[in-house]
Amino acid sequence: MDRNEFVKQQFITLREEVKETKGRIFRIQSLGIVVVPASTFLGKVYNVDILIMTTPLLVMVVALMYLFETSALMRCGIYIKEKIEPLVNEIEGWEEWLQIPSDINKRKAEVYMSISFLLLFVVYFIASVYLAFIFSSTNYSQTSVYITLSFYVALGVWFIIFLISNALLTTKGK
Repeated sequence: MDRNEFVKQQFITLREEVKETKGRIFRIQSLGIVVVPASTFLGKVYNVDILIMTTPLLVMVVALMYLFETSALMRCGIYIKEKIEPLVNEIEGWEEWLQIPSDINKRKAEVYMSISFLLLFVVYFIASVYLAFIFSSTNYSQTSVYITLSFYVALGVWFIIFLISNALLTTKGK
């Protein structure tokens, strides 16, 4: 295989990976939208303490899955921009074009998607912590309730900072 064919095949493979990753991101978001409320509902209906108390952790797992997939997506874009596009001198590549300053922000879609997911994460996390707090306040000692609440609040603050600091929104990298 010659160099041009190799570069072409890499590009095709990476674009296919981008397509599959976007599909996984959509499925993760859909999973989060359905599974988090469903787990809370099932925990309340069937009085499953552990399900109610661990739903905030489930929210964090879904958020980590989303972060992993968006990072994989951006890595593909970074590789295309830095390793493949420079080899094609006469054509401005997609990733290069996205980085050129203009009157419009060409990355708005990615930014809006990340903001919407972050908002969803915050709402679900706060709601699940609140429901766990209500549940635990009727079933456990006051000390246990406040220890658990303090743990979730500290974990939530740390995780939001972690998400914001690790979210890639551009192929410029960190």
